[in-house]
Amino acid sequence: GASGADAADVLRCIRQARVDVVFVALHGRMGEDGCLQGLLELEKIPYTGSGVLASALAMDKLKAKELFLLHNIPTPPFYTVPATADLADVESIHQHFGFPVIVKPRAEGSSLALTKATSHSELVRALARVFEFDDWALVERYVAGAEVTVGILNGQVLGAIEVCPAGEIYDNHSKYNAADTQYFGPLEFLLNAVDWALQDSTLMQIRSRAHFNRTLPPLEQADQQRIEYLNYAIALLLLAGLFGLWRFSRRRHLTRLLEELA
Repeated sequence: GASGADAADVLRCIRQARVDVVFVALHGRMGEDGCLQGLLELEKIPYTGSGVLASALAMDKLKAKELFLLHNIPTPPFYTVPATADLADVESIHQHFGFPVIVKPRAEGSSLALTKATSHSELVRALARVFEFDDWALVERYVAGAEVTVGILNGQVLGAIEVCPAGEIYDNHSKYNAADTQYFGPLEFLLNAVDWALQDSTLMQIRSRAHFNRTLPPLEQADQQRIEYLNYAIALLLLAGLFGLWRFSRRRHLTRLLEELA
């Protein structure tokens, strides 16, 4: 992140480098909150990524969620807590919001100080942790589900990646320090989606061992083989279809992507 960098030093380095374009890959305050983007705008230097306003609104999670609600985009229920709040009275602050909840800084990146709380005592510790980095905390209703990241460039979807952290949540540690966090590309993501669909099927009440290593109930050998064969057949069909689409579009897609980046 660039939170500790002095703006004058950053500006001096950019001017001395005499760059034609800046590929922004910074995280956190000053790097992705519109500050660096504004500096580059003033210097009339092209840069990658979102502009000043979009960067600032995306970093301020409260303003981002307010915009979601304004445009009827679903977002988990939430409330904010200032650092001046009396944490000894956290029950009256939280009231009937319920648990579990996710607690995070209002304006930080990289899941810094992101914590899941399941009780009032855990909520107090989570808020105290957030206030080490921010003057405001955002408390959201916890939503269980798959963690999926989708890249978008000028309205064009570049692909989806499913994130499977070793722990319960994808926090700062899972992002940068945990060697056992797994990332699945589009093919694996689709296979997992098929696998989830199969577990809800009335015909097949269990999942195949082809994808996840979980304890399975005992099955008759013939039923088990039928399920595994069907899983593999669907996987092969998806693979064939995706490979055909990839061959058809890769040249045009790559050319367009390079043009956009340039």
